[in-house]
Amino acid sequence: MTTRHSLVVFLSHLVGGAAAMAGAWILGPRIGCFVQNEQTGEWQAVEIPGHNAVLAALGTLVLWFGFFQFNAGAGYAVASNANIVTTGRAGVVTNLAAASGGCALLFYGVLRNGVWDPAFAMNGLLGGMVASCSGVNVFDTWSAIIVGILGALGFYVQVWVFETQLRIDDPLNASPLHMGSGIMGMLAVGFLANDKYVASADEAGLFLGGNGKQLGYQVYGTIVYFAWAFGTSALLFYGLKLKGWLRVSEEAELMGMDQHEHAGFAYIDDDGDSHRRPKSF
Repeated sequence: MTTRHSLVVFLSHLVGGAAAMAGAWILGPRIGCFVQNEQTGEWQAVEIPGHNAVLAALGTLVLWFGFFQFNAGAGYAVASNANIVTTGRAGVVTNLAAASGGCALLFYGVLRNGVWDPAFAMNGLLGGMVASCSGVNVFDTWSAIIVGILGALGFYVQVWVFETQLRIDDPLNASPLHMGSGIMGMLAVGFLANDKYVASADEAGLFLGGNGKQLGYQVYGTIVYFAWAFGTSALLFYGLKLKGWLRVSEEAELMGMDQHEHAGFAYIDDDGDSHRRPKSF
């Protein structure tokens, strides 16, 4: 495998993240997701928590396990000693990136909010693995730790931009996870791809014997695929919006889809807005 493979692996994240951004932007925020401060006039995101933290953690662990197949199996071959070593390194890089990303965001949450919030750890863990995807075949184990931290940073920065600057409501943070973390990994290949694992200096990272060409490829690929995915998805979502097929009625949204469509409550103690509180960055 060479670093050209990084563009292929990354597509699933960049395309999904760009499409999620287009969909969330055109759909618009949920009712009550952003409130305006009467004194300052500034808009503030309001946290609408998930239904079950235990299930969220279980889902994260399932994804963590699945990423070993996704990354280590991306070469489609373990039939030679060289491929076995590459596949094994891909698994180790994936795991280290997950661990470093999870720890980085968890500790940031402690410093910022004074609590050990598992949501920070889960999002950082996933962000680290997403970032590792672009270069699992060319990253060293030490660089995997850096890439994982960068992935967590990319995720958090995009969440901050969405919720404080653009007021884009992405309930699952799908776009920050796949696009924010993924772009950090994409660019990391251009800096940290080890020259021992590539065919020439053209494919090595700028910090490890490369001449900068691979970094250029990474930047170019990121721009092109983002433009294509965001543009085509925006056309699709806007067409659905014009037809009235994209969003439920205000009545259904305020009642809650669980109750409106399935005669049940999302929260055991659902009594309106008592479960909502201002977000803190």
